[in-house]
Amino acid sequence: MRFVPWPDAVPLPAWSFPALEAALWVEVTVPEGADAARVALLEAHFERGVDIGDPEAIGTVLGGLGLDADGLRAALAAGLCRAEVVEQYRAARAAGIDAVPTVVMSDGRGRVRVVGDVPYARYERLVRWFLAT
Repeated sequence: MRFVPWPDAVPLPAWSFPALEAALWVEVTVPEGADAARVALLEAHFERGVDIGDPEAIGTVLGGLGLDADGLRAALAAGLCRAEVVEQYRAARAAGIDAVPTVVMSDGRGRVRVVGDVPYARYERLVRWFLAT
């Protein structure tokens, strides 16, 4: 996956909760499609500038995978997975996760948070450091 900056004329999404709800709905209703759905949503957002806060756009993206786009849109409108997504968000915040991506490495003696677009070499150094200590 590669990031393509959004065109200036296209407004950025206000939030991504609908995409998180959609991913959870797929996980619950079609578990075997969950990984593909997550990847499709990320690619749509980061590579094609799709607003993953828009239920119509989400339905189009996931419908392209053969998933039930109308059922998904109805689930989003009804908020079927919203409470669980909010709970997952709260749990992440309580664990110190406040950005995406965040990788937490811990060896029981301490932990390191790696936040944002971090070069592979930095991850490699951290993993080697954790393995050596």
